[in-house]
Amino acid sequence: MKATSQNPGTDTPRRHFIPSLALFLAIIALYVLNQTVTPGLACYLLSIPALALISFTALARVNDIKADQVEWNWHLRRFGLVFAGCGSAAMILAPLGGLIEYPSWTELMIYYGIAMTWFTTPGMPPWWQFMSKS
Repeated sequence: MKATSQNPGTDTPRRHFIPSLALFLAIIALYVLNQTVTPGLACYLLSIPALALISFTALARVNDIKADQVEWNWHLRRFGLVFAGCGSAAMILAPLGGLIEYPSWTELMIYYGIAMTWFTTPGMPPWWQFMSKS
Protein backbone atom coordinates (compact mmCIF):
# COMPACT_ATOMS: atom_id res chain seq x y z
CA MET A 1 0.00 0.00 0.00
CA LYS A 2 1.39 3.37 -0.98
CA ALA A 3 1.58 6.07 1.69
CA THR A 4 -0.27 9.21 0.66
CA SER A 5 -0.02 12.76 1.82
CA GLN A 6 -2.91 14.24 3.79
CA ASN A 7 -2.81 17.27 1.48
CA PRO A 8 -3.02 15.95 -2.08
CA GLY A 9 -0.74 17.75 -4.47
CA THR A 10 1.71 18.95 -1.80
CA ASP A 11 3.88 15.85 -1.69
CA THR A 12 6.02 16.64 -4.71
CA PRO A 13 9.63 15.72 -5.40
CA ARG A 14 10.51 19.43 -5.36
CA ARG A 15 9.23 19.71 -1.77
CA HIS A 16 11.69 17.02 -0.67
CA PHE A 17 14.64 18.36 -2.61
CA ILE A 18 15.70 21.11 -0.17
CA PRO A 19 15.70 18.88 2.97
CA SER A 20 17.50 16.15 1.04
CA LEU A 21 20.08 18.62 -0.23
CA ALA A 22 20.57 20.02 3.29
CA LEU A 23 21.12 16.51 4.66
CA PHE A 24 23.58 15.69 1.88
CA LEU A 25 25.54 18.91 2.49
CA ALA A 26 25.55 18.30 6.26
CA ILE A 27 26.98 14.81 5.74
CA ILE A 28 29.67 16.19 3.41
CA ALA A 29 30.51 18.99 5.87
CA LEU A 30 30.71 16.48 8.72
CA TYR A 31 33.05 14.26 6.71
CA VAL A 32 35.30 17.19 5.78
CA LEU A 33 35.38 18.46 9.39
CA ASN A 34 36.22 14.99 10.72
CA GLN A 35 39.05 14.64 8.21
CA THR A 36 40.58 18.09 8.52
CA VAL A 37 39.81 19.75 11.86
CA THR A 38 40.69 18.21 15.21
CA PRO A 39 37.94 18.60 17.81
CA GLY A 40 38.87 21.08 20.47
CA LEU A 41 37.65 24.04 22.45
CA ALA A 42 35.63 25.42 19.52
CA CYS A 43 33.72 22.15 19.25
CA TYR A 44 33.01 22.23 23.00
CA LEU A 45 31.83 25.85 22.88
CA LEU A 46 29.60 25.11 19.89
CA SER A 47 28.02 22.19 21.77
CA ILE A 48 26.96 24.27 24.80
CA PRO A 49 23.77 25.79 23.28
CA ALA A 50 22.50 22.43 22.06
CA LEU A 51 23.30 20.68 25.34
CA ALA A 52 21.67 23.49 27.35
CA LEU A 53 18.54 23.24 25.20
CA ILE A 54 18.41 19.47 25.75
CA SER A 55 18.88 19.90 29.50
CA PHE A 56 16.23 22.62 29.92
CA THR A 57 13.73 20.83 27.69
CA ALA A 58 14.19 17.60 29.64
CA LEU A 59 13.62 19.49 32.88
CA ALA A 60 10.46 21.12 31.53
CA ARG A 61 9.07 17.88 30.14
CA VAL A 62 9.72 15.86 33.31
CA ASN A 63 8.09 18.67 35.28
CA ASP A 64 5.04 18.42 33.01
CA ILE A 65 4.37 14.76 33.89
CA LYS A 66 1.46 14.69 36.31
CA ALA A 67 1.68 13.02 39.73
CA ASP A 68 -1.18 10.65 38.84
CA GLN A 69 0.68 9.33 35.78
CA VAL A 70 2.24 6.33 37.50
CA GLU A 71 2.16 3.61 34.85
CA TRP A 72 5.46 1.99 33.92
CA ASN A 73 5.77 3.96 30.67
CA TRP A 74 5.59 7.27 32.60
CA HIS A 75 8.29 6.12 35.01
CA LEU A 76 10.42 5.06 32.06
CA ARG A 77 9.87 8.49 30.48
CA ARG A 78 10.83 10.19 33.76
CA PHE A 79 14.07 8.18 33.98
CA GLY A 80 14.90 8.90 30.33
CA LEU A 81 14.30 12.62 30.73
CA VAL A 82 16.35 12.74 33.94
CA PHE A 83 19.23 10.91 32.25
CA ALA A 84 19.07 13.20 29.20
CA GLY A 85 18.96 16.35 31.34
CA CYS A 86 21.67 15.31 33.78
CA GLY A 87 23.89 13.88 31.05
CA SER A 88 23.79 17.03 28.97
CA ALA A 89 24.35 19.23 32.03
CA ALA A 90 27.31 17.05 33.06
CA MET A 91 28.80 17.40 29.58
CA ILE A 92 28.53 21.19 29.82
CA LEU A 93 30.10 21.29 33.29
CA ALA A 94 32.78 18.62 32.70
CA PRO A 95 35.65 21.10 32.11
CA LEU A 96 34.92 22.73 35.49
CA GLY A 97 35.61 19.38 37.13
CA GLY A 98 38.90 18.94 35.33
CA LEU A 99 37.63 16.50 32.71
CA ILE A 100 38.67 17.94 29.38
CA GLU A 101 37.25 15.67 26.71
CA TYR A 102 36.03 17.59 23.72
CA PRO A 103 33.11 16.26 21.68
CA SER A 104 33.81 15.19 18.12
CA TRP A 105 32.19 16.89 15.17
CA THR A 106 29.88 13.89 14.78
CA GLU A 107 28.77 14.20 18.41
CA LEU A 108 28.20 17.91 17.90
CA MET A 109 25.88 17.19 14.97
CA ILE A 110 24.01 14.61 17.05
CA TYR A 111 23.55 17.12 19.89
CA TYR A 112 22.07 19.68 17.52
CA GLY A 113 19.89 17.04 15.88
CA ILE A 114 18.43 16.00 19.22
CA ALA A 115 18.02 19.59 20.38
CA MET A 116 16.22 20.64 17.19
CA THR A 117 14.01 17.54 17.29
CA TRP A 118 12.98 18.19 20.89
CA PHE A 119 12.59 21.90 20.22
CA THR A 120 10.10 21.27 17.42
CA THR A 121 8.12 18.27 18.71
CA PRO A 122 4.72 18.20 16.96
CA GLY A 123 1.63 18.47 19.13
CA MET A 124 3.50 20.23 21.92
CA PRO A 125 3.11 23.89 22.85
CA PRO A 126 5.91 26.23 21.79
CA TRP A 127 9.02 25.66 23.88
CA TRP A 128 8.90 29.00 25.71
CA GLN A 129 5.27 28.37 26.74
CA PHE A 130 6.17 24.86 27.81
CA MET A 131 8.98 26.20 29.99
CA SER A 132 6.98 29.04 31.56
CA LYS A 133 3.69 27.09 31.86
CA SER A 134 1.82 30.07 30.38
